[in-house]
Amino acid sequence: HFGSCLKQAGQRHTLSHLFLYPKFRRARSVLGKQTKSKRKWCRQLHRYHPAEKPGYRRRETACNEKTNMQSVRALAWTFLSLAASSCARQECAGDCPVVTGSRGLLQVHQVTSPHEEPTSVCVVQDGRCFDMTMDPTWDEVHPKDRGEMAELQDDENEHTFESEQVELVVTRSGEDLRWLNALPQLPATVYNRGGSNSLLPRNRSNLKIVHQDNVGREDDSMLRHIIQRYDSLPKVTVFLQGWPFGHCPGLLRSVRRAVSALLDGDKLALLAGSGGSMDGLMPLSGTFWQYNVPEGKVGLAREMAESHFEPSASAKLHAIASYSEMCSKVLGGAECPSLQWTSEGAQWAVSRDRIRSTQKHVYEDGLSLGEGFENKYRGLVYEALWPVLWGAKDWKPTMADDVSQVAWAFKRARSMDSHCLGDNERRSLVFSCRDRPEFCERRRQMEGEHSEDFQAQRSSYQVSPIGEPWQVMVQIEPVIWGDATWAPKLAAGTSKVLPSFLPKVVAAASGRLQLKPESGSSDNSSSAEPEPVVWTVKARDKSLLFTRQLSSGETRYLGCGPAGNARLTAQEFVWQQVPRMDGWVSLKSTKDGKFLTLPRHQFGRAQLRCEPRYGGSFRDATFLLRLLEREQPAA
Repeated sequence: HFGSCLKQAGQRHTLSHLFLYPKFRRARSVLGKQTKSKRKWCRQLHRYHPAEKPGYRRRETACNEKTNMQSVRALAWTFLSLAASSCARQECAGDCPVVTGSRGLLQVHQVTSPHEEPTSVCVVQDGRCFDMTMDPTWDEVHPKDRGEMAELQDDENEHTFESEQVELVVTRSGEDLRWLNALPQLPATVYNRGGSNSLLPRNRSNLKIVHQDNVGREDDSMLRHIIQRYDSLPKVTVFLQGWPFGHCPGLLRSVRRAVSALLDGDKLALLAGSGGSMDGLMPLSGTFWQYNVPEGKVGLAREMAESHFEPSASAKLHAIASYSEMCSKVLGGAECPSLQWTSEGAQWAVSRDRIRSTQKHVYEDGLSLGEGFENKYRGLVYEALWPVLWGAKDWKPTMADDVSQVAWAFKRARSMDSHCLGDNERRSLVFSCRDRPEFCERRRQMEGEHSEDFQAQRSSYQVSPIGEPWQVMVQIEPVIWGDATWAPKLAAGTSKVLPSFLPKVVAAASGRLQLKPESGSSDNSSSAEPEPVVWTVKARDKSLLFTRQLSSGETRYLGCGPAGNARLTAQEFVWQQVPRMDGWVSLKSTKDGKFLTLPRHQFGRAQLRCEPRYGGSFRDATFLLRLLEREQPAA
């Protein structure tokens, strides 16, 4: 069986196919450099001497031919190793042998499962919806680093890890977790806090899924895991979000590199601080923010204060006081550091010794603090303090380019080497299509863009079958930057906490469109709490028509009133899509060129309006069209 498989592989793999294998490309690159060097040596060894003129070219040619033959033999053995690896992983009735041996080229080691195949997952990046293929082959070195970091990469088939060595800890709240199929070598624990079971990874012996209530953010699950496993932690723990590619487009390779480097000091030295790596600690993000607490430059914590407190000076004082207080409590009463570097997303590979450098009761006390303001404040503080808790008070990113003061942070930096760099050498955010299904459906309908993975999921959404007139069912939600709720500004001179509204658009009795108050109250004359408006969206050329069916059977449209209020109208309004960041849109009326906006300067109200030129800021005119899922039949 094994010999037959090798013969077929030899017939199947042409030279062009071989270049799809990272190992073959790496071997060719290294051997190419060696061959060039040896040819230079041949030329110097048999350089022209007048006394040996008749034979010097013949000896140089023979030397070159010998060098070429050595390279061909090495590449041939590389090919045989790849073919043998492929055959050993094929499904067979137990009669397919596993070849082992010394650290030569021909090595085949069975991984966790003999059936591992690349996983294709639909993603959104740079305004496109496409399938991203995730290869389970253990590969640590980015293609751009094949020369400089070739020593980092061992044979990709020999990596299997025990639970005592490493553990992935993933917090899920509905995200697509099939990307975990591409890391079968690593033991993993998933804290599953909701979502479709169809998006979970395949079952395997080193995967554990723990079902939990959907409460808290990633800091909640990280704290609970540390407390529960404090005395039985593996050598390395890798904390990840349910969809980690938003902070690290090249996550798979970065995780493999982090695990190998933290378990092998020689590899850590080869990284030379890439991404801010240090002994026992490595971030899994490519974006970093520096906070300056005395100046109130504390990132989203300051932005939340600016959104909910008036005037701005009061918001700054509140941000400094509240952040300092939470920071000190998280650190067990210690003084809050003035300057802190934050790795965006709280995704880390960290050693057992560093976690235990902080006593267990400090983690327990932190968990008892609760989530805080907007049910996320504690998580924002922990995001900046994980390195401090893990004994790296002065940690900062390295091999990163600094950008001067940005928004409500003091500095921003982004990795400038291959750390977290995607295979396409892009650093732009990668979203799951499960978070942007309406965008993918719109691209499919209007641009002919195709994703096989999205096509397989399409029937789970409220969309018309292919071949029928196109329409989808959506809710319009304003994009809130950093906050969980939205608050309008109050009149000048007012100093108080602002009212909060949920990012859900409801219709008042008058037909005016507004956000749903967090308290559940509204100006609707009915005592019942209003439900978010569900729109039926139809295509008009490459523009959109939003309709709503009233209980009376009448049809109303998303439109604009004479006073500039967005409202339900009896007259049709067609809306042009203005693309924003990967799936978000602005809606521009084709009738008068006005934009659907949610301006903050409304003196206490939260009404949607029709304004020229965004009404002041493009943030006020950025929306998500949330495609609704079909109701699943009761079991």
